[in-house]
Amino acid sequence: GGDQEEEEEDDDDLVQTDRFDGAQVVPEMGADTAEPAMRGGGGGARPSGVVVGIVRRAWRPYACVLDPDSAMGSQYLAEPLDTRIPKINLTTRQAEMLRGKLILVSVDLWDAGHRFPTGHYVRTLGAVGDKEAESEAILIEHEVNCAPFSPQVQAC
Repeated sequence: GGDQEEEEEDDDDLVQTDRFDGAQVVPEMGADTAEPAMRGGGGGARPSGVVVGIVRRAWRPYACVLDPDSAMGSQYLAEPLDTRIPKINLTTRQAEMLRGKLILVSVDLWDAGHRFPTGHYVRTLGAVGDKEAESEAILIEHEVNCAPFSPQVQAC
């Protein structure tokens, strides 16, 4: 065992980790694994550990395209435009209406035994290739608030 600490991950999830002590250092990807990782005090090794819990999820709505070939009954996989995000399981009876559309999907949960998270349809942004829909998708992916200005702001 080792020390437990909280770390902010690249995708903004806050996770609890248990760092391995020096005897359990894991070789870097691409390092020569034929030599023991700790020989000579480093040599391509890095401290490592295991995620023991997720303190806070940083899920947000994601711009996606429904994969019509993934159908299993009324369940489909929505493929986020951000390739760092896994496909999202989605249940819908509107698959034909959503085909070829950019849609907004929110993640609800990710069961430990499932390959992909489960989410729900939020709204349609527009047709794939449509300039307005693609622009809105880019703004959403970069977390730019694209809601219309309130009447109070417009009155200024």
